[in-house]
Amino acid sequence: MQNGFSVASVHADPGQDARRRWHRYEIDMRVKVRVLIDGTAQMWQAQAHDINEGGMALMVPFNLAIGSFADLEFTLPYSRIKMLVKASVRNKSGFRYGFEFLTISPAQRDELNRVFGVLSLHQNAG
Repeated sequence: MQNGFSVASVHADPGQDARRRWHRYEIDMRVKVRVLIDGTAQMWQAQAHDINEGGMALMVPFNLAIGSFADLEFTLPYSRIKMLVKASVRNKSGFRYGFEFLTISPAQRDELNRVFGVLSLHQNAG
């Protein structure tokens, strides 16, 4: 764990990365999750499990339906830029949710890719 973040590459199945659009990085960071429930804004602190250019897996202490929309707010390790992205719940297993990023700007995508480069260097060195 470095700077409060734990980082590793995710390879549960050797062929899994070949079937995915983007390589996933295991990550341990806090994420604010905001959703509208019955017209009322709700917010929770979630724990990120892994991330890639298209989305992230989070442990959220609340029951969300697949297809739900949320605002995710987080700061990546090795970055000072606060990210705020709209996302959709694509899958879930218990309280582990797979969120797909819906509104990510080119600048945010560039920052994600910059951080992924740093994470790759740290993984290869470790």
